[in-house]
Amino acid sequence: MTTQHNSQNAPSAQGIDRALWVVTALLLIAIASFAGFYYWDRYYPRGESLLTRRIQHLEELIRENPENPGLRIAVANRYLAQGMIDSAIQQAQEALKLVPDSEEALILLGKAYTQKGDLDAAIEQYAKVVELNKDNEFAHVNLRLETAYYELGSLYLERGELEQAQEAFQSALQIDRTDADARYGLAITYQRLGKHAEAVSEFHKATRFVPDFAEAYRGMAESYRALGQAAGAQYAEGMVAYTQGDYEKALTMLTQALEQQPDLTDAYLGLGLVYEKLGRYQEGIEAVQKYLDVYPDDMAARYALGRLTQAEAR
Repeated sequence: MTTQHNSQNAPSAQGIDRALWVVTALLLIAIASFAGFYYWDRYYPRGESLLTRRIQHLEELIRENPENPGLRIAVANRYLAQGMIDSAIQQAQEALKLVPDSEEALILLGKAYTQKGDLDAAIEQYAKVVELNKDNEFAHVNLRLETAYYELGSLYLERGELEQAQEAFQSALQIDRTDADARYGLAITYQRLGKHAEAVSEFHKATRFVPDFAEAYRGMAESYRALGQAAGAQYAEGMVAYTQGDYEKALTMLTQALEQQPDLTDAYLGLGLVYEKLGRYQEGIEAVQKYLDVYPDDMAARYALGRLTQAEAR
């Protein structure tokens, strides 16, 4: 018996050609993909970050020019950013061998020792920066010295050495009065010393430079409560709500604070900022103007008034 083949089931020449084209195309795609993978694998090793490649490049530059302290400090900073603390310390120390009075290297060492938990060694580095500027007629404008004082204040505060912390923060602020972090550090120091009126003053100054400084408002509320000033505490808590984006709650609390104490001038500025966020610009202008009637030279309030006026004019 012979087998009959159905012509409908037999592959045509056209079908075979189409299949060959598909196979060829898939093969070319596979080759291209492999080539791309090989290039990426060869020149961009897996798991290697851009920061790591930059470090490797800087290390190569150091090998070519080992007497360059700037390169060593740059690599030390990269190490510190990567959490490679001991390597950062080693490079900073090498930089100091080349330039013994490098304030940049000393500050970097201080930060590295702080991260390592060796506070005594960190304080020693910052103290060296202070000593280097003992007879410097331009010390009052030296921002590296300001950084050293701020870091010293933070370390003394952490160790509970409050008198030393107060002195260090005050020295930092003599160089840069706009340093909101130093203001905050000084306020916390006053708070722990039981000097709550001074703490409130510094918290307020910190928020003038950083209007959404939530931690400063929380500290302010605590000191206001210690002073028995309920309206002040409510104002500060209202400003915490403002920093959290809860503008309706902030509006309610600030309004209630002013009902309790109409001469709580800071609350008017807070109201102005809240009204700005709520799009109630005319009310914001009126609130900020009440604040400026008492503190006409407050630049933060003037900027806020300018923003509100422009928004209202649109």
